[in-house]
Amino acid sequence: MISTSLGVTTRRLLLHLLISAAIIVGSSVGGAEPQPADPLTTAVGQVVAQAKRKPAVVLVVLRPDERSDGERLSVVDAVVTRVVACLKDKGLDAHASAAADAVLRNSAVVGVAGANQLSKLRAADKFDAVLSVSLARAGEKRTLRMVLFDDTGGLSRAEAVLQGTSSLTTPTTLGVEDWQAAERIISEAMKKPLEDARAAAIQQQCTVAWIATAAEKPLAESTPHLERELRDRATALLAEAGVQVQQLPASPSASPSPVALARPLKPADLAKLTTLKPGQAVVSITHARRGPVHELQVSLLTSKAVVFHATAVLDRWAVFNLPEVPLLNAGVLKYAQDQLGQKVGNGECWTLAAEALKSAAAREARGYDFGRPLAKGEPVLAGDIIQFTDCRFEWPGGWRQMGAPNHTAIVKGVLGETEMELLQQNPGPVATAKIDFKRLTKGEYKIFRPLPR
Repeated sequence: MISTSLGVTTRRLLLHLLISAAIIVGSSVGGAEPQPADPLTTAVGQVVAQAKRKPAVVLVVLRPDERSDGERLSVVDAVVTRVVACLKDKGLDAHASAAADAVLRNSAVVGVAGANQLSKLRAADKFDAVLSVSLARAGEKRTLRMVLFDDTGGLSRAEAVLQGTSSLTTPTTLGVEDWQAAERIISEAMKKPLEDARAAAIQQQCTVAWIATAAEKPLAESTPHLERELRDRATALLAEAGVQVQQLPASPSASPSPVALARPLKPADLAKLTTLKPGQAVVSITHARRGPVHELQVSLLTSKAVVFHATAVLDRWAVFNLPEVPLLNAGVLKYAQDQLGQKVGNGECWTLAAEALKSAAAREARGYDFGRPLAKGEPVLAGDIIQFTDCRFEWPGGWRQMGAPNHTAIVKGVLGETEMELLQQNPGPVATAKIDFKRLTKGEYKIFRPLPR
């Protein structure tokens, strides 16, 4: 805001400079955008402030409840790390313990650990009190319930609701080696039933023509691209055995689709999806959960019968550590994060995205085309690229211009239904910025998913 004590000429000159700056740079900001208080930090503060007694040493334990048993280890570790750090900021000696985690993992109890588990925990660690945190998930919303207790009973409790995982972790929390190891383990689990399915096809004198994949919730929600990963691995494994297959094509009127079924296909489903020629068969691969156990169900079907079915138990560690985003997205994100505080190329916003795609070995940018445009309602993932055109975001006391006329940014994380954290350059070197799309007052934008070369 320009002070009224300035002369008319000076005010006009400053106004002209401000407008010019907004036109020259890709992204401009006026006024500080209000930032909400961190709910996790607030909840930990409430637990400490309301405690009947202040313990000297606090053990932090976290148990995902039944609705989020498939929560990623990277997210769980990040929650514990954040809670421990917040307690230390409050002057408490806080820590987590792998031995205590093992006690709870081997327990049949889920949710918030109770005082009846203190004796087991004390055998594994030394502490004055326990801060037990349960993690429940519904879509991108995670609810943390915290209970501080000691031998005398409960001392205090609080609750925090988190949207998204960007403030906790990113897909680069786990190294590429972890992902590749997880993928190898999943591939090994798939190998035997697929080989048996191929043998069954030979015995039945039919040819595997198509492959269909689906995944049951909630894993499909946390890893939207899981179906494609399962299909690609199965296709590669069958190709090694000399079987060339394609994704099962659904006819325009087909209902339900293979992914919508979220269960192994049946012969009756095939009639609704496609027409098989005599001697052709379909391999159906479905990820399923049975309590804490993750299974891979493989079936071989003709139009008349299921001629083979097998179930392989998946290693939970491998399932948890599958990347939350496609590896191309992860590569784009890692490159952009590695450039924080630096100028990439000529400093233009477009250059950061273009160089990130090259570094990830993805298909290179074609003008303002950075890959596959996302369909309406399709989940946005970290590593996606946004192209803004004359976008203006406004809030009480401030505004942000994204694009004059164009601005390019990389998604660092999804914070909520309408909020994202971005990585961008121009003005200045590579930096992060948070944006709330419900504050968009004009302009348009497109979101792209990186594609393979």
